[in-house]
Amino acid sequence: MTCFKWVMLSALFPASAHADRLSNHVPQENAIVCSSLRFPVNPKHFPLFERNNPIIAIHCLAYDDFSECLSILYLLPQVHLRPHKISLLLLDSSNSHRGAH
Repeated sequence: MTCFKWVMLSALFPASAHADRLSNHVPQENAIVCSSLRFPVNPKHFPLFERNNPIIAIHCLAYDDFSECLSILYLLPQVHLRPHKISLLLLDSSNSHRGAH
């Protein structure tokens, strides 16, 4: 499993203690569908994840070193219709990313 899945699970099921421990989310491991994704997940595959998980909307921002600002990399147009909205921050262009929610 990759960090993408752990980020999604930690956003859906926040830990009450020791949020840094993956063991908090192992019981929910099958709560989301990631079987059609290739890891590491490329932002162009977010629509596929959302199609397989219709209660989740992803909002992804990217930091541009040149302009020193954030830009929207991905946002589901129907974000307001989904009960769970998860924001991600892409820190570099090599698809190494960190999640924030």
